Amino acid sequence: RHTFVKLADDSRVYHANDNFRSKFEQTPDSLRDRAVLAFKVGDIQAVHITKDPASVELARNEVSIEPAAPQTETTETTPPAT
Repeated sequence: RHTFVKLADDSRVYHANDNFRSKFEQTPDSLRDRAVLAFKVGDIQAVHITKDPASVELARNEVSIEPAAPQTETTETTPPAT
């Protein structure tokens, strides 16, 4: 397949080097930008949610997590009840 291009202010018709049909034949749904907010997760320090009269804040707290010491298994033997 070939793609021909005509510019609005030019009467000449050009032959494009590529087939652009798939670029133009899209559904309205595929053209919609679904991004509501665009940010890096690390940039967010807090989120405030307000619905009068109440509000809540979710804040990021940096916590260092240290590995726990390995636990040893202990098996306790209880003598049977007589």
